[in-house]
Amino acid sequence: MSNPCFIKKIRPLPLIFLAAAVVLVGLVSVACGGGETDPTDTSDIKKYDRSKSTVNTENEPGDEVNQSERQGEPSDVEKAAEAGRILKKVSLSPQKIRVDSTAAIEVETAEPLKDNQYLTYVFWKNSKPLEETKEASLPPNTFKKHDILFADVKLYEDEQLLAKKRSDTYIVLNSPPEIEEVVLPEVKGPGTYKFTVKSKDADNDTLTFSMEMDKQETEGEMIPLVDAQIDASSGEVTCILDENLPDLFKFTITASDGDGGVAQKIVSMRFFKRPVKQ
Repeated sequence: MSNPCFIKKIRPLPLIFLAAAVVLVGLVSVACGGGETDPTDTSDIKKYDRSKSTVNTENEPGDEVNQSERQGEPSDVEKAAEAGRILKKVSLSPQKIRVDSTAAIEVETAEPLKDNQYLTYVFWKNSKPLEETKEASLPPNTFKKHDILFADVKLYEDEQLLAKKRSDTYIVLNSPPEIEEVVLPEVKGPGTYKFTVKSKDADNDTLTFSMEMDKQETEGEMIPLVDAQIDASSGEVTCILDENLPDLFKFTITASDGDGGVAQKIVSMRFFKRPVKQ
């Protein structure tokens, strides 16, 4: 009678040999290629065609600059720097701009402009640009007192902007008033005479008038030669003349705009005394 334990140990051996055989066959198949694929066959491999590439290898970044440098031509950066040096100085004229002034742009260039180069001008008023133009001046009365002005000068070449330079900032100053005329009345003897001072102010400021008269010393006091007054708001002068008329009487009229602007005019009145009747 056989031992049962011995039979249980012998029974798994065939399975072990069978598994080893399967593994061996697989290794041989892999080494030989299995007869399914030829490793030297490249018909199914897509070759890289540079002519169909989406990358432009003829104009790599920097090639244009390098090409211009190789040809001895200046780059765009160098052209801009050179153009900036052409605009040497930009300023406004006159130095003291008033409402009745013509504001003009003065440009100093380092060298004469080429035939295909030209300048344009842009005035700025109170931080707002006016129209770009080839006119380098701004006519009077297009700005008012205390406006802030400056200007840009642009350099173009063949319609392409090369450089721009800005002037200093200018403040429109107060314009002093002007006494245009004082028409004196015809004095025919003692009496009351009136006349008005004609004046104007470019800033349309309200003017205030005053008058300083000739005086003479009388009993230790300086007394005006003529009794005359001026209306401070209208500039109307009133003179009261008596029999004691001086041969010549002078007075100074002053007009003030209240903003530091003052105008003065010296007026002379000559009196011809009538001969005394016998």
